[in-house]
Amino acid sequence: MDYQITAVHIGGSREKEEHITHIQLVDGTEETIEKAIASIDEGKDYYYRVDGGDKVRVDTVHPEDPNSPAYLRTHPDQSTTDNLLKLPTFEPTYTP
Repeated sequence: MDYQITAVHIGGSREKEEHITHIQLVDGTEETIEKAIASIDEGKDYYYRVDGGDKVRVDTVHPEDPNSPAYLRTHPDQSTTDNLLKLPTFEPTYTP
């Protein structure tokens, strides 16, 4: 099954680097970034659409430094931008 990301919630502050803390899927489901990373690592396919068109696949990155958290990375083709941060933002209805 494929999961389309339609919006993101950005956390952090000017003192700390801003980062995605939650994603929203096309059906309105909200997930923490940790849940999305675990799901992708289990083999589920996540993507977003560029301007309503091409699919851009989302993968995870697990830095070698144990103090650095895992994060999402996209794989654009030459005509797209590698940036989930350009998606619309939303306020999550829950936080774990």
